[in-house]
Amino acid sequence: MNRKKSRNRRTTAKSTRKKSDKEALVFWNSFKQRLSMVAVWFLVAVNTILILSLIIRFVKPYRPNPPANSYESVANEDPLKVEVLNGCNIQGLAGEYAEFLRHERYDVVRIDNARTFDYEKSILIDRQTRDRKVIMELAKRMGISQERVLPIANNDVQAAATIILGADYKSLKSYERLR
Repeated sequence: MNRKKSRNRRTTAKSTRKKSDKEALVFWNSFKQRLSMVAVWFLVAVNTILILSLIIRFVKPYRPNPPANSYESVANEDPLKVEVLNGCNIQGLAGEYAEFLRHERYDVVRIDNARTFDYEKSILIDRQTRDRKVIMELAKRMGISQERVLPIANNDVQAAATIILGADYKSLKSYERLR
């Protein structure tokens, strides 16, 4: 009988070892499946982010950097000093245009009335202290034609340009953006 008992013990020890090996193998396979699922979900998330960034890049309008000699690069370094004068006796008009120019990144140094209120057309006076291209860019943004840009040097004025708003202020391109 001793022999049978010892054989049974050996068989029982082998069977428990086999069971624990099987359990470990099942656990390891289960762990590998979970790990691979986590990796798959991580890759799905990364791909989703990449696809969304591509879609945003194609939908968003392209805005190239301005060339080094353009107005915007000059305006970022040293804003153009402008004075705004009301030449048509519309109350608050010079102030409204001054706010518009500040929004356009100009340095408005003076807001006042012109000496007279009989200006039929708006004009831009170039004080000839800055590059002509910068003044012409201001005229373009305001909607003042090149014929009404007058070069008048005056060292007593601290502004590089003076805008006198005339009775035609409603026809200016800037008036539409002002409203």
